[in-house]
Amino acid sequence: MELVKSLGAHWVIDYTKEDFTRKKGSYEIIFDTVGKSSFSKSKASLKKNGRYLTSTGKMMKNYFLTIWTSLMARRKFIFAMSVDKVESLNLLKKLAEAGIIKPIIDRTYPLEEMVEAHRYVEMGHKKGNVVIRVN
Repeated sequence: MELVKSLGAHWVIDYTKEDFTRKKGSYEIIFDTVGKSSFSKSKASLKKNGRYLTSTGKMMKNYFLTIWTSLMARRKFIFAMSVDKVESLNLLKKLAEAGIIKPIIDRTYPLEEMVEAHRYVEMGHKKGNVVIRVN
């Protein structure tokens, strides 16, 4: 919670203590960055014309939901994925160097410990990014 607040969040919900989906029509935006919610469970919590954003999940399902909600629903599903990786990485590098964004690195592993790094990420408790060092 403190990490997210330190990044500039005005309001943070501890999903282990509070089920935000029980608050009907409460949010303009729900942004799931780690795959702990779903559009189907969250849409009733969105205000009219609200947006559900995700950067995780099943690609084909996300494409379908993006198209379907743009045509049929007041509440929209938005799936964010970078198409041009090089341009996006260069932009992120510039933003980090300028101090506009603050990358959070939880752990760093050497390439030889890639399997252990994946195990750690799959536990679902990382607080930031996991970096693999390639020498």
